[in-house]
Amino acid sequence: MADFPPPDGFEVVACNICGERQHEGLATVSDMETGVPGRFEIVRCTGCGLAFMNPRPTPELLSRFYQEHYPPHYARQEWTAPRIPEMVYRLWQWLDGQPSLDIIRKSGKALDVGCGVGMHMELLRSKGMEVEGLDANPIAVEIARRRGLRVFLGGLEEARYPDNEFDVLLMSHVIEHVPSPADLLREAWRILRPAGRLCITCPNFDFLLRPLFGSAWKRWHPPFHLYHFTSATLGRLLEETGFAHRITTCTPGWELWLDWTLWWNHRKGAPRAPRNGSPRRWIRLAMAPAFRVIDRLGSGLYLRAVARKQPLEPASSG
Repeated sequence: MADFPPPDGFEVVACNICGERQHEGLATVSDMETGVPGRFEIVRCTGCGLAFMNPRPTPELLSRFYQEHYPPHYARQEWTAPRIPEMVYRLWQWLDGQPSLDIIRKSGKALDVGCGVGMHMELLRSKGMEVEGLDANPIAVEIARRRGLRVFLGGLEEARYPDNEFDVLLMSHVIEHVPSPADLLREAWRILRPAGRLCITCPNFDFLLRPLFGSAWKRWHPPFHLYHFTSATLGRLLEETGFAHRITTCTPGWELWLDWTLWWNHRKGAPRAPRNGSPRRWIRLAMAPAFRVIDRLGSGLYLRAVARKQPLEPASSG
């Protein structure tokens, strides 16, 4: 692909996994959710296959986009823990394809990276874990702190946690947002205790229905999703940053409904898709068997990685 100067406020980057600068164009997409103007290019690295936005907004411009377009969304995310028996809640999570926290141990110290208003923190705390969180959005942090949760305002590297501080790190829909996923995972490795667990959820670029949705796929989410991972590219990144891992896929029914809604509104010419709305539970349950088959094939909507910190191999001399 020919090199052209990026527009003002944008930067050209190399692949975050292998460093390759050659790439092929995949799609030109626009923001159909939050109202950020412009069109954004998605490319795929010719070296390792990682898909990412290129050119992308500079950190300064991206920060402005978050400040101007994300706060209203976060402000609506007030949440109350489910008041139903835990076994019933777990069964519903499995049937509906929702990522589960069952792999989290019942003791130890956990950090929720990108904790939002603290939904996962409250679930972890209810399991008996000591929990901290961090998020870059001040509105979300304020809501979480009002719940009595210990939350740092800023990014993971800014928090400067001590080495070997946590037993578990949770990253739900975070890794696709950060400028350098590799740096994020190296920092995660540093602050995890030996054999500590890292749990990642992010969109699956190999999702079965992505070709159908085309440029109206909700998970493009420009300019906020900078990277688009497959099981292969996420697995390679985890291996290269010191983690053994197991990656599966999941398809929450209500999340897939949002994908359909955005796509349908795009077909009708609507400028922006509504954020709210969900199919009735019986519809989601009826579709659950098909979704679980898709998940078993590795083609579900989301990737879910459970990784374990491994000792780093000493650098070879020479």
